[in-house]
Amino acid sequence: MIVRVAVIGPAKDFFAVLKENLLGIYSAMDWLEFDNGFEFISHCLNAKKLPDIVFTEMFLLKIDGSAVADYLSTYFPDIRVVFVVDEIDSEIISNVSEAGAVGVVTRSDASIVFKIPNFGDEIFRVKKTTLRDIASLHSIFHQNLRDYRNAIFGKYGITKRESLFLLLNATGLEYGEIAKLMFISKKTVDNMFNSVAKKLGVQNRHNLTLFCIKMKLAKFSTVKTVAMKNILYH
Repeated sequence: MIVRVAVIGPAKDFFAVLKENLLGIYSAMDWLEFDNGFEFISHCLNAKKLPDIVFTEMFLLKIDGSAVADYLSTYFPDIRVVFVVDEIDSEIISNVSEAGAVGVVTRSDASIVFKIPNFGDEIFRVKKTTLRDIASLHSIFHQNLRDYRNAIFGKYGITKRESLFLLLNATGLEYGEIAKLMFISKKTVDNMFNSVAKKLGVQNRHNLTLFCIKMKLAKFSTVKTVAMKNILYH
């Protein structure tokens, strides 16, 4: 069996060590590298075969790691997401758990995955496990979240395509960029905004994003620029 692994982010040296470790575990592996979340999501929408495991950095340009994990947990829940972090603390664990990730790996050790606790477990119950066990890890939290979102979408008459738009809208991407990811024209994206805005009773993109965050239909995208080292909230 060939294991398909995708890595997202600029940490090339770390990912090289991670790849070496994984090659010692899996006899056959396809290795995919992406610089940012926009490239990765575009790949998922075009690919005939999706990755089995995704390692992503938290801060990425265009679409950050949290939004990528949120997208995958909603539309491709079979893909296991593991975050690459500098260190582990309760805030990190809470954030990646809510995004649907199954674990985190620290830059100091690319051979150990810290399993994210399941929904309802104590927040500090983080279990060390090996890279070999990633495929068996599941996030119960994102199943509950997906069921909740589907109920809300049904209540407001939001279609699946519109639900994808809502998630991408919260990333702060330009509507022309969203159009490219959804393989539609910018005019169609504008029409989609008008449709969901009417259904949800909001007047502009800002209020639409705030509504989706409040209702847990999407997350804020936190983007950290390499040059400025600033955190921008969309």
